[in-house]
Amino acid sequence: MSKHRICVDQSVIKTVIEQEDHIRDATKMIKPENKQVGGTHYKSDIECWDYIIANNLSYLEGCAIKYVTRHRVKGGRADILKAIHYLEKILEVEYKVEK
Repeated sequence: MSKHRICVDQSVIKTVIEQEDHIRDATKMIKPENKQVGGTHYKSDIECWDYIIANNLSYLEGCAIKYVTRHRVKGGRADILKAIHYLEKILEVEYKVEK
């Protein structure tokens, strides 16, 4: 079995590494609010997560807000039912209301 040597020009390696670094840096510079992951149903004038953070809402409150906000453009009736589910959990946890 013979061994073969592959000769690669060092400038090619340097160029590839620089391109990889450039791509890595570019992806770090994209702010989350400027990046869309998934469908277009999350785009609006006020991002749901900005509202949730600005109002210091809990996880349960944030989920309820998220589903109410998107129901017309994504999940319809199912999203309203999900929001109600989260609101019922808030009643149970914070106000000791049982179903």
